[in-house]
Amino acid sequence: MDLKPLLRTLGWTVRAGLTFLFALAVLGVMVWAYVVGFQVVSSPYGIVSLGIYGLLLALHVLVQSIFALVEHRRMKGRTQPCSYTKTVGFTISAFQEDPAYLRECLNSIRALQYPPYLLRIIMVVDGNSQDDMYMLEMFQEVFADQEPACYVWSNNYHSWDPAAAAAAAAAGEAGGDPQRREVEALISSRRCVCIMQRWGGKREVMYTALKALGDSVDYIQLVKVLESNHKYGAVGGDVMILNDKESYISFMSSLRYWMAFNIERACQSFFNCVSCISGPLGLYRNDLLQQFLESWYNQEFLGSHCTFGDDRHLTNRMLSMGYATKYTARSKCYTETPAQFLRWLNQQTRWTKSYFREWLYNAMWWHKHHLWMTYESIVSGVFPFFVTATIIQLFWKGSLWDILWVLCCIQLIGLMKAFYACILRGDLVMVFMSLYSALYMTSLLPAKYFAILTMNKSTWGTSGRRKMVGNYMPLLPLSVWAAILLGGLCYTAYKESQESWQEPAKIAETRFLVFGSVAYVCYWTVMLLLYWVWFRRPLLRTLGWTVRAGLTFLFAPGGAGRDGLGLCGWLPSPPRTAIVSLGVYGLLLALHVLVQSIFALVEHRRMKGRTQPCSYTKTVGFTISAFQEDPAYLRECLNSIRALQYPPYLLRIIMVVDGIPQDDMYMLEMFQEVFADQEPACYVWSNNYHSWDPAAAAAAAAAGEAGGDLRGGRWRL
Repeated sequence: MDLKPLLRTLGWTVRAGLTFLFALAVLGVMVWAYVVGFQVVSSPYGIVSLGIYGLLLALHVLVQSIFALVEHRRMKGRTQPCSYTKTVGFTISAFQEDPAYLRECLNSIRALQYPPYLLRIIMVVDGNSQDDMYMLEMFQEVFADQEPACYVWSNNYHSWDPAAAAAAAAAGEAGGDPQRREVEALISSRRCVCIMQRWGGKREVMYTALKALGDSVDYIQLVKVLESNHKYGAVGGDVMILNDKESYISFMSSLRYWMAFNIERACQSFFNCVSCISGPLGLYRNDLLQQFLESWYNQEFLGSHCTFGDDRHLTNRMLSMGYATKYTARSKCYTETPAQFLRWLNQQTRWTKSYFREWLYNAMWWHKHHLWMTYESIVSGVFPFFVTATIIQLFWKGSLWDILWVLCCIQLIGLMKAFYACILRGDLVMVFMSLYSALYMTSLLPAKYFAILTMNKSTWGTSGRRKMVGNYMPLLPLSVWAAILLGGLCYTAYKESQESWQEPAKIAETRFLVFGSVAYVCYWTVMLLLYWVWFRRPLLRTLGWTVRAGLTFLFAPGGAGRDGLGLCGWLPSPPRTAIVSLGVYGLLLALHVLVQSIFALVEHRRMKGRTQPCSYTKTVGFTISAFQEDPAYLRECLNSIRALQYPPYLLRIIMVVDGIPQDDMYMLEMFQEVFADQEPACYVWSNNYHSWDPAAAAAAAAAGEAGGDLRGGRWRL
């Protein structure tokens, strides 16, 4: 009798039991720390304190950040080149996309550095009406030189009569829809394919691309990480925000995205258990994906067919098979995020629905992976409920200082994470991440409960990119949440007004309340001012003119001459006997360098923030002035101009050589050689615009002629 299967089953059972006990232990410790509220550090009268629960959360953030940093180091250490031997299917799901963003997406895919014969590009449009035709036409235009195949499908894989489809399947036919066979033939045989199909939601679009590809490719999207280990089933890349400067919402989302990917998922990747491979940039082993494709599409929850959370459920299916999921920051992409508050709220509500639904599914496979997945799932799953209970308790049963203290703690923790992110990313912009707490506390937290109550409602939730959102239901929990908090604040203020404030404890609390309020208001004032100065150009321009006017006013009345005086003599000079001294003149020079550097940095930020694509409608003249140039450098210059990414019919390239001796002829010949396929015109002019007789030129001008140089060839030029 073979005991291996029995022992394997027994091993998995024991491991599942131990994992379940570990999950209960983590949950028990968190509940105990929260309920008991034991104070580790406390001030006199208990006005300021740090409990075990707060200490555990701080420790969690610290450990998470450390493992994320280690994983980033490991990612940078992977120097093995890609083998370029695997066939890759690149799928694009499109639904009412913004034309500018879609064009950028297609152009970036076109520019991928991967052998064309190993790459399949499939775009499926969720909709086949005339209003959706612009996406198909754009696909044809971008991939025009690669013979793209396009098809408008009147159905999709699941839109025809199930009874007829079953009868056709029994007869050995392919589902009863002849167009389906044409779609599958195109996708399996052509390199670039665009399919427009009947609307069915995002999962239907993804299913079409994955189903039609079948086993014709090895991977779906990314390559290098999966090649490094056969136990890796999926890997995700770093997703960044394209329209981060469009609004406060999109900017906050861009910072949150960076934290989610480069700290949270990087830490998960260290333990080989990334919880969600994001749709914009993810790679799956196709042989594994095809095994659960049907069950993934037919997923149901509480009797309803699931149409959202596609990426998270794909990841969970891969985890359920025991394969590892990874993250790499070395593969990056851009995606659009909602810039309007309501559309962002709808998106977050939909994502929260899928999070809690997939949390339950993921719990069944904790025992197949590292204990970190169990631990983090428990912590992140119960955190919103603990925060809600804390906020409600403080607003209704605490004091005014308790309310202010928890708000200050939230911002303090946010600042600590933001400063760490600044160091890890090397960008001071991450300091604004601490402002995200306002969105979380006022909007995202109540939206989670609305998502839980409406979890079985299946819609896209964000609506199309080209339409205004008409779903205002997520605003309801925000209104209820605001009523709860305002009611608690008013009740607490009334209760506090009835107490005596002459006791020592209350006097000390008053001081904390005043200083805490000032600090909290100053924090928000400074951060919001920095935000508006940093990212809002009109205010930045106004501030620049104000600073310039102020500096002009200060510098104009007085100088900083030999007596070491400046700013109208307000600062005295150092004593004459001083060995080492710093005068006002030196101070002003240092200030000049500092101010210059600050405005240079701001200008660099503004330049990086210009993400609007070029219109490619303006004619451009590119002029080159040449004088006895080094041949190697001149050739590099001309080749770089030739490589410009601009429509040739809108570009004029003019090179003028300063000199006509035979020694300068090599520059003209090099110009002819580099632009040989563009029919260059070359001419040797014996004069220039101002080299002929001034008197003759004046006479010609009086006669209405253009300078009088006919013989020199000006008219011909």
